[in-house]
Amino acid sequence: MARGGSSPPGAPEHAVVGERRPTGARARARWAVLILPPLAGLLFAESLLFVAALLDGRARYFLSPAHWSRSDSRIYLKIAAHGYSLFQCSGPVYPPHSWCGTAGWAPLYPWLMSVLGHLGFTLPAAGMVLAIVCTYLTLQAIWVLIGPSWSFSPLCCLAFAACFPGMVYDYAIFPVSLQTFLSVVSITLFIRRRYLFSGLVGALCSWAFATGPLIAVVLLVAAFVVDRGRDLWRVVARSAGVALAGFGALLLAYQWWVGDWSAYFKTAAKYGNGVHDPVATFVTAFTGGSPATYSLQDPNSGYHYLIPRLQTAFVAALVIGLVLWAVRRRPVGRAGAVILVYTVVVWLVPLVAGPSLSRYRMEALLAPCAALCTRLPRPVLVALVVVSAVLAVGLTSLFTQRLIA
Repeated sequence: MARGGSSPPGAPEHAVVGERRPTGARARARWAVLILPPLAGLLFAESLLFVAALLDGRARYFLSPAHWSRSDSRIYLKIAAHGYSLFQCSGPVYPPHSWCGTAGWAPLYPWLMSVLGHLGFTLPAAGMVLAIVCTYLTLQAIWVLIGPSWSFSPLCCLAFAACFPGMVYDYAIFPVSLQTFLSVVSITLFIRRRYLFSGLVGALCSWAFATGPLIAVVLLVAAFVVDRGRDLWRVVARSAGVALAGFGALLLAYQWWVGDWSAYFKTAAKYGNGVHDPVATFVTAFTGGSPATYSLQDPNSGYHYLIPRLQTAFVAALVIGLVLWAVRRRPVGRAGAVILVYTVVVWLVPLVAGPSLSRYRMEALLAPCAALCTRLPRPVLVALVVVSAVLAVGLTSLFTQRLIA
């Protein structure tokens, strides 16, 4: 991969070609290229969010935690304040024998909010701060995957990651950015053959977000793709096995918290998620689909609006395009193959789960696929950033107007 211009940052103008620069100057240059672009990416993303607030006349609320709180945010805040609950649902909107409460939501994010609460933050402010910090850490981790450089393509890919479709949820009071950060760290460690540490971080994913257990599937498939050989099952056990054990530990924790290890599944069952035809689920986003017997299981109402539909179509075209590009550009390196496995699994499984999910929210988890785009032609990279930025402003506008949750 190309490395910046002819004169590295910090080099004196009179430096002679081939002259060894002072160690301190080289270190500062390395740190600058590692740290500054992700910070710029964070500011770029925040500027898009602020543009949306300006267009909606809500700029004065931009720094208010209430501006970034929606339906599930209240559940995470409730867990942070009061812990977990599980009880029988009542009312005509629920299927018979349904279970309600907060047990279907992962604990790590509200725990971190609670820690900041003890340090003097209000819980909503703590949730907002955590989201921003985790978003920066995510951009930093993706930048490491891309390969830190002052070159055009890496910087453009980082900008794409910063405004990736659905990114408003990285900044909202949701654990999306926390989950993405842990996922990137886990697959990066797997790429570097640090299998046990990859599995341990993957285990944390199950404690961070509802889709967290998918990282075990990612690591399992990745092992069969890039680590076939005599040590395959050792690799699977230390990575995917440990990650899956993290989910098992979470189920045991529910037994301790609410007296039922299956509480996670019981609270999710009422939404009708399960094994569905992914093509039908995708089409439903554009056709609307048929109402379900119970309104909780209806096709997601966010797809009544144009921007979520455009975003879902754009993300589908991106994922399919990256798969075709990788097949055409074979052989695919180890890093590219693992990132591609992550991208396909995290995109496909929510389609299988059913039409009631807010996939325009979960599509933000696919931001690491920006690291696959470094070899795309420059006009394509620019187009990806422009389209994503427009979609980001549009989706943020729907979010701030409380039209989507």
